[in-house]
Amino acid sequence: MPLFTLDQARAGIRAISTGTNGGLNLEVFNQFLSITKLASEGIYVARVYQADRVTHTGGITPGGRVYLIKDRIEMYLMTSQDNPYVADLLGIFPTFLDNALFNGYFQREHTIEQIYGNNNEQYKIIFDLTRLQLI
Repeated sequence: MPLFTLDQARAGIRAISTGTNGGLNLEVFNQFLSITKLASEGIYVARVYQADRVTHTGGITPGGRVYLIKDRIEMYLMTSQDNPYVADLLGIFPTFLDNALFNGYFQREHTIEQIYGNNNEQYKIIFDLTRLQLI
C-alpha cells in the first residue's frame, strides 16, 4: 500500500493547480473525461498503486528484510489543442513532487506523454516514488 491515498493525491494536486501560474485555475476531476469529447481543461487523478517491490540487497539486516517499494500515481491533464499556456500548465507537475505527502520517499521522478484527441490534447503524467520498507 502506498503511503497516501487517491483522495490525498487529488487534494495535493488541487492545492497547487488552483490559482497558480498567473491565475490559471485547473479543475481536478474525479471521473475520466473521454479523449473523443470536447472537454474543459482539467486534471484527472486516475489511480495510486504499488508498482514494484524488490528486496534491497545493499545492507545486512538481521531479523528482517528491507524492500525497495515503488509507488505510482497516474494522472491526466486535459487541455484544448494548441493551447498557448500548455507549458505553464505542465509546469505545476514538478512542484507536485515537493508536496509534504511524499516525505517518506527518497526518489521522486515523473514522465509526461502527450496524446492527441479529436478536440483536445491529453497529457499522461506518471509519478514514480521510491521508498524503503523494513519488514
